[in-house]
Amino acid sequence: MHSMTGFGRAVFTVGGAAYRVELRSVNSRFLDLKLRLPWFDGELESRIAATVRERVPRGRIDLSLWDDQGPGGAGAGAGPQLDRALAARMASAVAELGELCGGDRHCAALLIGAVPGLVTLGATRPESAALWEGAKGDGLAHALDVALQQLVEMRAREGAALADELRQQLTRLRELAAQMVALAAQEPARRQQLLAGRLAQLLAGPVDPQRLAQEVALLAERADVSEELARLGSHFEQLEAALRAREPIGRRIEFLLQEVHRELNTLAAKATAPELGVLVLDAKSWLEKLREQAQNVE
Repeated sequence: MHSMTGFGRAVFTVGGAAYRVELRSVNSRFLDLKLRLPWFDGELESRIAATVRERVPRGRIDLSLWDDQGPGGAGAGAGPQLDRALAARMASAVAELGELCGGDRHCAALLIGAVPGLVTLGATRPESAALWEGAKGDGLAHALDVALQQLVEMRAREGAALADELRQQLTRLRELAAQMVALAAQEPARRQQLLAGRLAQLLAGPVDPQRLAQEVALLAERADVSEELARLGSHFEQLEAALRAREPIGRRIEFLLQEVHRELNTLAAKATAPELGVLVLDAKSWLEKLREQAQNVE
């Protein structure tokens, strides 16, 4: 079992320029991939997304690609580079738009906004294929594979610890369910004694045993919780099997916990013995802890 929390990082160099790729993952109902690249590149984004989806089935993944230029970097000394031709055209456009804005060039500049490529930092970015493959297969594709491996391994370690916690909480739920079964077995006798006492007080005399048995049977049938307890046991068995599975089982666990919650609600509605009500409330408390932990299961 894997958690959905993890981190991975790798660095690589292409054309003398240094880059860094980082992956962070947290829980999510589906695979939610967020990419942050230092420039827009649809082809590169598609390759990255396809690679991540092959390795990670679920969770929110924040992937950042950094252009590590600067002091000491591979592109150090390149510094800011101004595209003068583009800058001149932009200045002319701002002046023209300013006239339309009543002579307000500041307003015109805000309307135009930042123009991609007006100012670039460091060396010119390589082509998508060159960045992806690298000179000897050591480009972004390889670095992403390394970072993903780190992410998956961390998710596996987190998942092992998470599985231990879920088993402990499930064990406590099983113990509470066993106590409910024991109380349910005593329910007919308890109801018979309670009803006999009440009838004796109301009638001030002996009670017809046959009539009493009929009333007790009717009340016991209405409050019978054996089916709910049997279904609880089945759900617990399926949860145990899910925790041993190797494939992603987060959604299955969430569904089973919903069914456990449904059965506990029915038990609470049928419970007449105070002790059974207390056990159901305790079980709901442990179930909520288990559901919180299960939200991070892949």
